[in-house]
Amino acid sequence: MNTLRRILVMGAFASLVLSSIPAEAKGPKLLLTAVLTPTAGSPATLKGKGKFDQNPSRSNFSAEAENLRAFNGQVASVYVNGTLAGRTTVALGRMKLELTDERGGSVPAVKEGSKIEIVVNLKTILSGTFKVGK
Repeated sequence: MNTLRRILVMGAFASLVLSSIPAEAKGPKLLLTAVLTPTAGSPATLKGKGKFDQNPSRSNFSAEAENLRAFNGQVASVYVNGTLAGRTTVALGRMKLELTDERGGSVPAVKEGSKIEIVVNLKTILSGTFKVGK
């Protein structure tokens, strides 16, 4: 009988603990995405995307682009609202920048309507605006 009582008490305790976890802690509280399109004078084949997701325990930011063969070996700078978020090197016609604030990293402040730009050789080649959703 003691074993059954322990199982019931432990089950009730686990149920109480799990029900006290806020729903927003279980998944993204905020998800913003941006479709990046070529700027005037950039090759029309360039494309990219930006993503920002945040929940109570962490924030993640990423920017990626493809069809960048003409820029292989060059440094791509990613800006959010005119502030440098980070830099990465173009390789194999692609670039990707991933940032997280886990383990003390820094993530740019992003909100709906924030502008994202990818700059190579002091020229903006792709840009977009963050919106709610996928």
